[in-house]
Amino acid sequence: MKNIEKIFNALKELNEKYNHTLISTEELLQEEENIIELTQIDVRMNKVLAKLSQIEDKEKLTSALLQLHLVIGDIEWQFDQIHEMVRQVIENIED
Repeated sequence: MKNIEKIFNALKELNEKYNHTLISTEELLQEEENIIELTQIDVRMNKVLAKLSQIEDKEKLTSALLQLHLVIGDIEWQFDQIHEMVRQVIENIED
C-alpha cells in the first residue's frame, strides 16, 4: 500500500513541475482522500487475516472470506484509481 502513496507523491511532484497542468486540483484532492483511506483498508485486511486461520465454523469462515473479498476489491479500486491518474498524466504530457 505504501507504493500507491509513492506513486501519488511522484505524480503530484510531476504536476507541480508542469505548472499544475497534468492533474486538476480537484482530482488531486480526491486521490488524497483515497490515500488516507488506505490505512483503514489495511487495518480491515489485517483484522480479517488475523482471525481467518482461527475460524472453525464454516459459516463464520465464509463470512470472513467475504470480508476479505471486499477488502481486496477496495484495494483493487485504489490501484485502479492511481492507474487512471498515471494514464491521465501520460495523455496530458503528450498534449
